[in-house]
Amino acid sequence: MSDKCTSPKGHNYTAKVIAEAPGLAEFMEEIAAMFKNSGAVNYLEMQFGLKDDELGELVITIQRKDGKTPHELRLESEAAHASLTEKVERLEKALDKRLKQEYMDEDHRLGGTYRTYEQFKQDALLESEKDDPTATDPAD
Repeated sequence: MSDKCTSPKGHNYTAKVIAEAPGLAEFMEEIAAMFKNSGAVNYLEMQFGLKDDELGELVITIQRKDGKTPHELRLESEAAHASLTEKVERLEKALDKRLKQEYMDEDHRLGGTYRTYEQFKQDALLESEKDDPTATDPAD
C-alpha cells in the first residue's frame, strides 16, 4: 500500500493521516483556501471557539512549510528591536556629550548667562526639527 493518497481535489496526503482522521483532507483543503484568501504570506492563526476544560481556548495555526514560525519571527523582531534600541542609546549618549560641550562653549561665550543645560538641549532639538519635518517631539 502506498503511503500517499490523493484527495478529491487532487492534493496529496499521507494515507496514515487520512486513515486516522476521515475528512481531514477536505478540512485541509478548506484551510488552504482560507490561507490563500486571507492574504497571509507565511502563517495564519485561526480561532474557531475551540475550548478544552483543562487546556482553555485552542487555536489552529497553519504555516507554509518553507516559512518561519510565529515564534521564529518574534525572536527575529525582538533581536532587531534590541539592536536598534542599543544603537539609539549609544547615539543619545554621543549626542548628549556633544551638546554638553556645545553648551559649555556657548555658555562661556555668553559670559555664563545661558539658562540651563536642559533648556539648551531642548533648544538644540527644536532647532534640529526645523531641518527635519519628520522629527518627533523631543519630550517623547
